[in-house]
Amino acid sequence: MPLLVLDPDLNVISANAQFCRKFRTMRGETENKRVYDLGNGQWNIRRLRELLEKIIPNNNSVDHFEVEHDFPGIGFLKMFLSAHLIPGEGGGPGMILLSIEDITDSS
Repeated sequence: MPLLVLDPDLNVISANAQFCRKFRTMRGETENKRVYDLGNGQWNIRRLRELLEKIIPNNNSVDHFEVEHDFPGIGFLKMFLSAHLIPGEGGGPGMILLSIEDITDSS
């Protein structure tokens, strides 16, 4: 399953191999970049913003948040996004684990 780990400012700390393979990118093009800037802005998705900008402030986890998007070079995807807060040490800011499940063909 494609996974991203984001810092509190929504910068990508790490991307797993499945994410890179699915979205035709490399770690060097993904890590240390703001999630919305990935793929020349193709991850600047209104529904993704809605999800992520409520996680840290509300200390919530969200499962199966449906997002549809047409990615240039990849095509239309229907996805379930799940985001979980990973608490920081000593009560400091945490990280977000974002998983992406492609459900395009499951309809």
